[in-house]
Amino acid sequence: MPLLSPGSLDAAHLLRLVLLPAVMLAISVSVHIVANNMDFQRDQLAAKEAEVRRVLAVIREREQLLHAVVDSIDVGLVALDAEGRVTLTNRQQQAFAVRAGSRDTAPDLQQERQKIYDGDGVTFLPPADRPVRRAAVKQEVAGQLLWLGEEPQRIAVSATARSIDGQDGDCAGGSVVLFKDVTDQLAKLAAKDDFMSGISHELRTPLTSILAYLELAMEHPDLPEDVAAHLEVADRNAERLLTLISDFLSASAGTLEIRPEPTDLAGVVRSAVQSAAATAAAKNIALDNQVDHELVSAADPARMGQVLDNLLSNAIKYSPAGSTVTLRGWQHAGHSVLEVVDTGYGMDDADRLRVFDRFFRSSSARRSGIHGTGLGLVVAKEIVERHGGTIDVSSALGEGTTFTVTLPAAERRPSGSALGAEVVTSE
Repeated sequence: MPLLSPGSLDAAHLLRLVLLPAVMLAISVSVHIVANNMDFQRDQLAAKEAEVRRVLAVIREREQLLHAVVDSIDVGLVALDAEGRVTLTNRQQQAFAVRAGSRDTAPDLQQERQKIYDGDGVTFLPPADRPVRRAAVKQEVAGQLLWLGEEPQRIAVSATARSIDGQDGDCAGGSVVLFKDVTDQLAKLAAKDDFMSGISHELRTPLTSILAYLELAMEHPDLPEDVAAHLEVADRNAERLLTLISDFLSASAGTLEIRPEPTDLAGVVRSAVQSAAATAAAKNIALDNQVDHELVSAADPARMGQVLDNLLSNAIKYSPAGSTVTLRGWQHAGHSVLEVVDTGYGMDDADRLRVFDRFFRSSSARRSGIHGTGLGLVVAKEIVERHGGTIDVSSALGEGTTFTVTLPAAERRPSGSALGAEVVTSE
């Protein structure tokens, strides 16, 4: 109150009167702001902590789900990081490791003392050649066959490795190696081979008898000319059937014999077209032979006749009535090339990749009810490859199929080769 009396308030008194409250006010405001910021940051930290806990819970849940999934599948799994270190295995892979004699070691099947053998079941497979070690050094592994353990408990597994791309393009990813038990499949294939071998042996005896009686019939002096021609066709096809049965036995034993010589494939094509003409006519299918020039190759004419007979037979079987099967041929880069083209049912990509597998028949063939054994193309591929050639297939479902056979060309022309094109149609 004295300061408020007249004449007692000067600048110094006024400054002292205002300064202290102003300073206290500033301090109070600063403290309040700092306290509010701390409360806000504490709330943010609490929210982030809660979010981290939630994310960790989700990660743990997904990790548990991942382990449950990989442990429930019947395929062994080994995951590798970018440096080739094992980061994950599943229960099935651990069971495979036990089969290999490594109950107390890591299940990646890389241990030297593990009993792991190559596809022949006899050759010991060193660790450097095993799938996980190969995947660790970025090698491609596709269907590598291994045998684990010793008899009578040994099993066969097929291994495949796939690379994993990193999230960053500059950062390399890891790999995943899958091991599948194929013991039962191999046993079934062996049983099928034994079955076919037995059937082939059983069919050979009656066919030999049929051929003998056909030969006697064709030697009859009063045989009409048209009947003799029919008997010759029957005799020729019975001979081919007997050769095919022998080839089944030889192919299963790995003893298919090839005797290449300079051969004009144009003549082989004409013979195959002539043999298939009756079957094509019965289905109203035209056979268009465009091989109208000499096509010399180092080939066994009888074996290549089998290949073309099989390809033509398939083309006719899997083509609708009124369509055309075309045969083309040319030489390119020291090779002779033959094509058999149809406009039939065709195959999808999955069937096309398996068309040369033993006993395989495409889904369109099964749906159509056309009979077959799934062995003809296997034998054809074996014959072509033993010639040093290749056989390829291109197809589209509903658009037809093209088989392409490539053989080494020959320098010398075979003697007595007749040329010419022909179109065989049903009337």
